[in-house]
Amino acid sequence: MSSQTRICVEKILPHHTKELSNMKTVSNSEQHFQKLKAAFYAKKIWPVGATIKICFLESAAKIPRTTKEMYKQIAAEQGISLKLDPLQKYIDDNDIPIEEAIKKIVQERWQPFVQLKLLFVDKSDPGANIRISFDPSGGAWSLIGTDCLAEHSDKSTMNLGWFDVATTMHEFGHALGMVHEHQSAFNNQIKWNVQAVDQWAKDTQGWDRQTTKENIIDRYSRSELNGSDYDPMSIMLYFFPASLTLNNKGTHQNIRLSCLDCIWANKMYPNNKDPLKIYKSIYNTNCKTTSNNYSLTESSNSTNIVTIIILVLIFIGCLIGLGIWLSKQKNRVLRYGLPIHLI
Repeated sequence: MSSQTRICVEKILPHHTKELSNMKTVSNSEQHFQKLKAAFYAKKIWPVGATIKICFLESAAKIPRTTKEMYKQIAAEQGISLKLDPLQKYIDDNDIPIEEAIKKIVQERWQPFVQLKLLFVDKSDPGANIRISFDPSGGAWSLIGTDCLAEHSDKSTMNLGWFDVATTMHEFGHALGMVHEHQSAFNNQIKWNVQAVDQWAKDTQGWDRQTTKENIIDRYSRSELNGSDYDPMSIMLYFFPASLTLNNKGTHQNIRLSCLDCIWANKMYPNNKDPLKIYKSIYNTNCKTTSNNYSLTESSNSTNIVTIIILVLIFIGCLIGLGIWLSKQKNRVLRYGLPIHLI
């Protein structure tokens, strides 16, 4: 298994790993586990209004970039449709350096939704909270929320082993306190190729078999959610390649924020701004709402236009059909002298 295999690791501090594992043992139901886990992760949320200092520990020049053209190739190979984040195109077209691109992503995607000051500082600043390394053989990972404060100041709290807009948004989601979105039904467990996962974790994280078991194999045997509803469109959807499974079934990576991602961030760090309006200004897309919650389905303006066109075509078709019917009735009158009855 190549160390370049792309999988994100949601890192938990060693002394917290056991605590999370015990929750799965003592919980008597999925609902009970979710409540315990919610309380566990609530402790990792930053104080509202906090200033979070971010720095780069090294140059990003050595890590590979995923471009919009690569995404098109991936979509074609997998036969799927991908909605690129507009920033991906902008960054690619303008050849923006990775460090500057990361700053732009954070400021234009997460900052508008949260009452936090996300401030980039020099690596010499002793108060840097989020410290980013660029190890191409280290995968993509981040500590969760305020766990960054417990890590030694000379160590990284996030690594980007490759660069693209989606992965950057995903890792900063972790840094803000978000966990992976993952839904595990009773008959739909991930069929891990344990040997392949062990090798990947050893090569990229330096983990032994037990650590890998706790952080990956056992970790996703039950659902992981940021809110009360599973959000399959979340930027935090847990993605992993098919090569790490026995049945050759992986999951795709979402490449833009979802409505619920933005609502979650604004709920955790309220800033008196409407997350739905901000979302629409970013993606030119409306979030559908229901009486109880925000729908997981998103409707774009282009979709609405297509719907209108279809309805117009149906109406025109009905008019044409009515015209043909009336013409036949007229011929009937002319031919047989029979009356026309319109009901």
